[in-house]
Amino acid sequence: MKQEETRVGQYNLPSWNKFEKMVDGIWDRKYYTNHGPLLQELETKLSELCNVKHAIGMTNSHIALMISAKALNVEGEVIIPSFSNIMLSQSVIWAGAKPTFTDVEVGKPHIDPDQILLNVNSESSAIFSSNLWGDFGDMERINKIARDNNLKTLYLSEDAFGQSYDEIPCGNYNDVVIFSFEESNIINGADCACVCTNDDELAARIRNIRSSYGSGPKVSIPYTGNGRLSEIQAGLALLSLEDIDENINNNKDKYGKYEEVIKNIPGISLYTASNKVTNQNYQNIVVLIDEPKYGLSAKELSNIFATKNIETLDFSTYGTSPNSPFESISDMPNTSNFQRNALRLPNNQNLTNTQIELIGSIIKNANKK
Repeated sequence: MKQEETRVGQYNLPSWNKFEKMVDGIWDRKYYTNHGPLLQELETKLSELCNVKHAIGMTNSHIALMISAKALNVEGEVIIPSFSNIMLSQSVIWAGAKPTFTDVEVGKPHIDPDQILLNVNSESSAIFSSNLWGDFGDMERINKIARDNNLKTLYLSEDAFGQSYDEIPCGNYNDVVIFSFEESNIINGADCACVCTNDDELAARIRNIRSSYGSGPKVSIPYTGNGRLSEIQAGLALLSLEDIDENINNNKDKYGKYEEVIKNIPGISLYTASNKVTNQNYQNIVVLIDEPKYGLSAKELSNIFATKNIETLDFSTYGTSPNSPFESISDMPNTSNFQRNALRLPNNQNLTNTQIELIGSIIKNANKK
């Protein structure tokens, strides 16, 4: 197996001719960034696809999180899932608030509403959470808790672009939803991102902090930062949008093949989304390991794959301190379980059924002495 064919993630790229034509247009216009025509077209299309009033392009999801946290005026404590990308807690600290780590549900990598209720106090100002692995948390309960306690809500939904929950497109359930178009996601925008909101005033604050002149009304903000999305990023994302249906169908076929090759392996199960999720993009293939039954942890299995030049991704850096990816957050049993026993498998344009069969065979035999 070639390493470039077994990377984790999508890496969906347009044809070179399409890409070259797009770049030629940028050079002809001599308009490279600062809310250019391609970004305006991208924001319009994303707004329509996500059925939201505002889709605001950002240079990457880390910057999008930081700017959104500041625009939401969070203070005091922000409740976040302990099982999440470290950038979620770091953005809270950067905005001047304190993250309150909250365990996830049993069997699901999403923040547990019961644990949220235990952590809400007079200092709480917001709930920041994540939608992972093509699935959603318990949106109804979380939003009810937020309404009852006057808390703002933000969801980092890197894995959920194009999907719906209870037939409502993701992007409409919270004050802010952030999608990543990092190159390993279903939409490849060279690491760019999008912030969705239906709040006009909040959108204006986000745009002004992002600092793109002429992109909306001026409002009072604490300061500006450069979160502008370049024209070449916007152009690549637009080309990626053209192929999204084909790429989703390709992902779905691969997901089905993975189901087939691992279905009878003791201690191994494929993570599946809730039946409330529709228009699933299938970009992530995640297996859950019952370590006592299977005999290996995710890290141990990942190391075996590495010896065969196959890239996988464990989640050991999730559930860690915002100051160090090597210091785990304590007293979070469900988070600790996912850290140790969840593994993301390859899924990209060039992956073949034969290669998936080989991956299944490695999983089947890796624990044999």
